[in-house]
Amino acid sequence: MIVQFGLDYQAFVDKLRELEGMDSAEEGFRSILQEARSLLRVAYQDVLDIRHYYQTVIRPDVQQLREAMPDGAGEAA
Repeated sequence: MIVQFGLDYQAFVDKLRELEGMDSAEEGFRSILQEARSLLRVAYQDVLDIRHYYQTVIRPDVQQLREAMPDGAGEAA
C-alpha cells in the first residue's frame, strides 16, 4: 500500500513537472492541470486506505500484544 502511494504521488509530481515553463494561457495547460488534480485524488485515496488499514488491522494487533504482555512491560517509560 505504501509503495503504491509512492508511485501514485510520483505520477502526480511528474504531471505537475509537465506544467513547468508553460504559460497558463497555453493550449493543454488546463487539461494537464486537471489530470494532475485527478492523480492527487488517487494519492489521497491511497493515504485514506493506508490509514484505514492501520486502524482496523495493525492497531488492534498491537493492542492485543500489549494486553498479552506481563504487567508493566507494555507501558511507555
